[in-house]
Amino acid sequence: MDNKKDYLKQYADMAFKDKKQVLGNRFSEYCRLCTLKALYEKALSFDNVIGLSIGTRTDCVTEEILDYLVDLSKTKEIWVEYGIQSFYDETLVRVNRGDSVSNMKHWIKRTKEKGLNVCGHLIYGLPDETQDMMLDTFRQTVELNVDSIKFHPLYVVENTLLTNEFKKGKFTPISEELYIDTVVKSIVN
Repeated sequence: MDNKKDYLKQYADMAFKDKKQVLGNRFSEYCRLCTLKALYEKALSFDNVIGLSIGTRTDCVTEEILDYLVDLSKTKEIWVEYGIQSFYDETLVRVNRGDSVSNMKHWIKRTKEKGLNVCGHLIYGLPDETQDMMLDTFRQTVELNVDSIKFHPLYVVENTLLTNEFKKGKFTPISEELYIDTVVKSIVN
């Protein structure tokens, strides 16, 4: 594969193998480190690529992967973007997140200890969360000294359990007003 367009097409084709995103820019328990190395090193080989921003979950990270990213960060800009969503275990269970607050905090701390850039993704409007809970998740994220935070409103995706709850009136998405108010309160405080 000699050009970037062909590589990116193959890269995208592999990303959704078996209806799961097992390759691409996400760590996964289905990927071995050698696969990640091959993908990341190929992506970084293009002249205009200055680094990687790798979106993942904390339950998919290992010390071996972090050590590899530290090596890459010696010559390229490397960001690890963790989908935190919430720092409430009851919420994580409710949305079938498959991760825990203690595990997320452990791996975020380990990633920071290794000197890597960390971005945390928060979702405002998760089922049964109050504004105080959302603001507390933000506060806890800041306390972990992450380098950046991205805010997302929860949206209902077709053909999910949440869709069924929404259609039955058992779940109401966050309003635009509450979302904006929560983001503003996060930033101002």
